[in-house]
Amino acid sequence: RLQQTLDDQLGLDPSTDLRDLEQAILRQDARLGAPARDLPGPLTNLPVRVTSFVGRERQLAQLSELLDAHRLVTLTGPGGAGKTSLALQAAGAAAERYPDGVWLVRLAGVGSAAAVAEVVAESVGAQRPAGGVVDSLVGFLRNRSAMVVLDNCEHLIDACAELAERLVTSGARLRLLVTSREPLRVPGEVQLAVPSLACPPPDITLDRLRDYDAARLFLDRALNVQPDLLLDAATAADVGRICRQLDGLPLALELAAARVASLTIADLSARLDDRFRLLTGGARTAEARQKTLRATVDWSHQLLTSTERVLFRRLAVFRGGWTLEAVTAVVADELLPAEAVLDLSAALVDRSLVLAETGQPGGRFRMLETLRQYATERADDAGETEQLAAAHARHYLDLAETSQHRLRGPEQGHWLQLLRQERHNIDAALLWTQQQGDNDDLGLRLVAALGWFWYFTSNQNAVAQIEEMLHRHLEASPAARAHAVQAKSIVARPGSCIVHPSPMCGAAARQSLEQLDLLGEQGPAAYSRALLAVEAIAGPLQPPANELLAAARAAFHDAGDRWGSALTLFVEMELQFAAGQLESGRRTFQQALERFRELGDHWGISAVQYHLGMALHRAGLLTEALEVYRAALSEGRIGLTNTVQYALANLGHISLLIGDLDGADAYFTSAHAVARELGAEASPLALLGQGHLARLRDQADAAVGHYTAALEQLVQPE
Repeated sequence: RLQQTLDDQLGLDPSTDLRDLEQAILRQDARLGAPARDLPGPLTNLPVRVTSFVGRERQLAQLSELLDAHRLVTLTGPGGAGKTSLALQAAGAAAERYPDGVWLVRLAGVGSAAAVAEVVAESVGAQRPAGGVVDSLVGFLRNRSAMVVLDNCEHLIDACAELAERLVTSGARLRLLVTSREPLRVPGEVQLAVPSLACPPPDITLDRLRDYDAARLFLDRALNVQPDLLLDAATAADVGRICRQLDGLPLALELAAARVASLTIADLSARLDDRFRLLTGGARTAEARQKTLRATVDWSHQLLTSTERVLFRRLAVFRGGWTLEAVTAVVADELLPAEAVLDLSAALVDRSLVLAETGQPGGRFRMLETLRQYATERADDAGETEQLAAAHARHYLDLAETSQHRLRGPEQGHWLQLLRQERHNIDAALLWTQQQGDNDDLGLRLVAALGWFWYFTSNQNAVAQIEEMLHRHLEASPAARAHAVQAKSIVARPGSCIVHPSPMCGAAARQSLEQLDLLGEQGPAAYSRALLAVEAIAGPLQPPANELLAAARAAFHDAGDRWGSALTLFVEMELQFAAGQLESGRRTFQQALERFRELGDHWGISAVQYHLGMALHRAGLLTEALEVYRAALSEGRIGLTNTVQYALANLGHISLLIGDLDGADAYFTSAHAVARELGAEASPLALLGQGHLARLRDQADAAVGHYTAALEQLVQPE
């Protein structure tokens, strides 16, 4: 009535205060009848939280600081990452600081860009005059100390960006908190990526399980549907596995927890390979896109352009991440030009479907496993899976063959790290090539190229992988088989010691030598000669070791292979030490050390020092042995080669001999840590030392346990 009177009698529009009063009356705001001093709580339409809010302490603190300093903050992240939950928690905590209200605007159900301003105006209580909603909304919020939470903007990104810019440039006291799978990209916007929740490691114990936010969220929600849920050590391991399989994504964890009403945790863990079929138990009242895991990812996928969808599905071929160079080499074709890959990759990063690991050397990208499985389905639907796998395998074969020479010399540390980073891609390529009957050489070339890398990093499964490849590809070319057999003679060395004799390694070296000689490949054959000469350490050999080494040295000289020449000196040195010729061995050591130093090869420098240390150790020259072991340790750490764990273990053994039991214990513990970093369960020499240590401390049962564990690793299958 007042509005009608003003218009008819005075020709005036209602003031801002009168419009606010009208909206408060329409909302039936309970505070209208209370004295100003008794206003109950902050003005807000935020929902009351009915479930626990788990973790995110660091992100909450960051978000609070950003909102204090900036007028527009956008939370980005993949679907199901918990952006809305974090925004509501932060907004609720800040509500007292905004006397004019904290307002949630839900945009997920809005299908039209033209309706965005209408929905925002309705949510904050602003008038919505026909044709002038945006101006009315801007005027309403201009002088207010308020926060507006724009939730789920990704499908209306342009309209949200335009409105956000109008609002933040119109009023200095207004704050906008946005959640979106991609940023608005307007001036003044500050982005905060919402990461997955921290997941337990594979060796998690029951008492530490709730230290990890992903496990705590899963258990909290699981107890809601199964209050008598019992946990033990096995259950804790399954919970950790569920968290890791689901990438620590809150929505996926909540959907999985709902399944605990009908599945045991062990069954749930075992069925997550089919996660999109399994995780469908969202709340009845949830938005459609949050009722199933598939719907959540579908929502993101639908927002992509057709070309972005092509790149997204093709990225499924990678495991454990990729470089821009790799993705260009593997997925580019006429449909997806190489020059477009960079911009398309950036678009997928913006849309939270790909993670950019900018802290990684050279720059890497990765995809959450849930998204990768979805992309795999899309690649299958497009009929691209096999051609992608073939291109992927060829790329990593090229990488492995390039690495063979780069691993021996000054670039060793870089290439060791690079190949370690790519180990999941390499494993995927190996698995695919094992299954190919029409390209026998590809798989054998790959294992042959990886031989020295597997040796340097003490890969425990390499021999089995080579033997499997040899068994599957009987029709491969003689050259491919010969190089693969030579790789077996390298990686099968007991204790990952290249100068340790072994009947298995000797037989492989001899077999590869015979074939390579027939093929006329004198350079590779020289390596087989040097590897075969090692067997003379265990007893008489034909041809004699000195003849083998002389022939190898001549071939290396002709080929200009200085690393191969240094290797022959290393073998000769160890033969002299094994024969008790300590002084001759010292002289050969100096020559080998000088060669490896000229090459800048950290493994070679460390390895010859370590073996000199062992010779001194056996001779009882413990003080000198300690110094040499420490030098080997220092050099080996540069590239984290396999000599590091052995130097640490032997430093522990000498510490036992001189009575420093605590020092020995520390060395053995460090040796195990390095062995695990290299992919082994433990260091066998350190286990042996711990057995001795337990005996010295009169701990018989512990000693038996350590000796048994050492035997399991030291005794060769042959």
